[in-house]
Amino acid sequence: MTRTKPPSKLPLRLYKEIFERSYDGIAIITADGKYIVQNRAHQNLYGYTLDELKSTSQSIHIDERMLSVIQRSVRKKGLFKGELKSIRKDGREILIDIMAFPILNDESELEYIVAIKRDVTQKGETDYLFRQLFDAIPDPAFIFRRDEDGRFRLRMVNHHIIMLTENQILDYLGKEVGEVFRGNDEILSRMEVVFETGISQRTRIELDVRTSMDTVPVLCTFSKAANDHMLLIARSLTEEEKYQRALEKSEREKTVILNALSELVNFYSGLDNIIQWTNRTAAESLGMAPEELIGEKCYKLWYGREEPCEICPVQEAAITKQPSKHEVHTPDGRIWWIRGYPVLDDKNELLGIVEVTQEITEQKRFEDTLRNSEAKYRALFEAANDAIFLMDDDVFIECNDKTLEMFGCTREQIIGNTPYRLSPRYQPDGRLSQEKAIEKINAAYSGFPQFFEWKHIMCDGTEFDVEVSLNLIRLGDEPALQAIVRDITERKKAEMELRQAKQRAEFLNDLMSHDLININQGVMSSLELLLYDENLSPNTRRLLVTSFEQVKRGIRLIKNVKTLADIESGTAEIVSKDIVKIIHRVVETVNRSFSDRSLELQFECSSDDLYVKADDLVEDVIYNILHNCVKHSKSKQANVKFLIRKPENPDFVEVLFEDDGPGIPDSLKQSVFERFDEGVRRKSGIGLTLVKTIMAHYGGNVWVEDKVPSDHSKGARFILLFQRGNMEE
Repeated sequence: MTRTKPPSKLPLRLYKEIFERSYDGIAIITADGKYIVQNRAHQNLYGYTLDELKSTSQSIHIDERMLSVIQRSVRKKGLFKGELKSIRKDGREILIDIMAFPILNDESELEYIVAIKRDVTQKGETDYLFRQLFDAIPDPAFIFRRDEDGRFRLRMVNHHIIMLTENQILDYLGKEVGEVFRGNDEILSRMEVVFETGISQRTRIELDVRTSMDTVPVLCTFSKAANDHMLLIARSLTEEEKYQRALEKSEREKTVILNALSELVNFYSGLDNIIQWTNRTAAESLGMAPEELIGEKCYKLWYGREEPCEICPVQEAAITKQPSKHEVHTPDGRIWWIRGYPVLDDKNELLGIVEVTQEITEQKRFEDTLRNSEAKYRALFEAANDAIFLMDDDVFIECNDKTLEMFGCTREQIIGNTPYRLSPRYQPDGRLSQEKAIEKINAAYSGFPQFFEWKHIMCDGTEFDVEVSLNLIRLGDEPALQAIVRDITERKKAEMELRQAKQRAEFLNDLMSHDLININQGVMSSLELLLYDENLSPNTRRLLVTSFEQVKRGIRLIKNVKTLADIESGTAEIVSKDIVKIIHRVVETVNRSFSDRSLELQFECSSDDLYVKADDLVEDVIYNILHNCVKHSKSKQANVKFLIRKPENPDFVEVLFEDDGPGIPDSLKQSVFERFDEGVRRKSGIGLTLVKTIMAHYGGNVWVEDKVPSDHSKGARFILLFQRGNMEE
């Protein structure tokens, strides 16, 4: 493909001259609707400078919907032509003739739109006025012209059908009726009759416009507009039919709702008390159907009277034009709450009365029962073992006898008082009692129940501790607070004694651990020195070695007990630890612990550094596992295999140790970790119990399997499940 030579400078200048000197306004707009350049005629057309246009959008002078039509037409068809209304900077409305076409980039994507505009406002006041009136028709309007061959061709359409068809109707200007309306013979025949007779016609037609995929019912009006022109206005009946269906649906829904009400609903047109409409509930209260009540008088149906009741909310509402309500008893012993509501027009004239009646027989019986039960509730209130207050805002308005006993006060000293006046100036947390009490009271009134500890004082000044429960209740229609106060002085004293006992135990534990370890270290040193004597008899040496090992085990037991205590107190912080480095460090420690054996560790790990969630106690975990592996090894050189296994959950890591010892039978696999469980008592040591406790503290787990499935005698596999750590921590 040959490339076109770039244009010379002379033609480019020529284009610029044409652009600037054109009588038509020309503007170039980006694909997203921003002005980038305009000529002098375009500036004169609207009165905006280029800088002013660049800082805004086209919507300042062209309607947003029309802009969308232009954009779609340019993108889909490559052209838009038409007339539309526009607004100048000075606010004056003008009519412009516009042609817009696209400029595409190398990828055939829309890059710019060129818009050429001409002011056609002055084409003639009559034409302009006609166009405004034509566009003002709220329904699609078409003007056809009969040519010399007797064919009706589309000459003009109004703004409504242009917007409705997104400008597509403009493509059919000059087309015959059959092309515009898909060969609808009835439209053509009607137009010919009206054209010949000059008498307008209106008829319902299923209209099928070329630019729409749907056939819709319309009311077409045909009028001869001039010697050779025909006006067709097509008003859609779809919306009217939708409205009618919606009205019918609304009526059905209203009937369903009113029939579903538990109240009796009647409608009367005037003072005669004759029922015009009733719901199903009203009819069912008489054992009748709703249609049987229509035309009957309410007082005859429900009261067996021949004249209106002396107290009638319906009559009162009709006369006063105000809502009316009364409690009424019927001869059958039922009680009703009847409300009458007048229905008035805009001139305050009576259109009818709505009567809403609710049977309250059971409610009245319940109220009577409630009143009869009040004495019982008062007895429970007084017999409660906690102090109970009722409060209005922050003031006590009622209390039970327990309150008087608890505070050592008379009722007069309590009622009208406030909780913070029966409290020390400051609470134990250092806050002012008044400030803190008002905060709790406001929270309870906001609907948030409060439960807290508090320090009160008796009338003789003695302080005591309480638990307070504050809850929002209603006394009639008014909100109030119920405060239940329980004396916890003895409980607080017991808690204090328990804390002190725990602190003493922790102190003694630290003291004993430290001193016992030091004592045992001294014994170990002495035994170790004795073992250097080459003149010892074999029996004596054996006894000394046994003593040395027992003392060493005692030290390890004391350390493990201390470790368990540290875990329970939660003093150690869990962070990310490099488990590989820790294992190497512990191997050296274990090797030093056995003079007659050695530990050989085989690594199968994809990384030299692997981080897990742990604390400093993790070394005790690894030590206990490796120590057991060496201790129970079948040979003088214990072979332990260490490997990493990824579980299904990516947030965890499994660290495995496989030994060559005698293994652990299935019956003992769980109990080896449960020294303190009922029915399980091993001979000595708490090493694996310590491991399980520490791993649980890390949020992990530990268990043991057979190295060779179903054959425990081939050795054991200990699995430590850690939470995965992060090197950056």
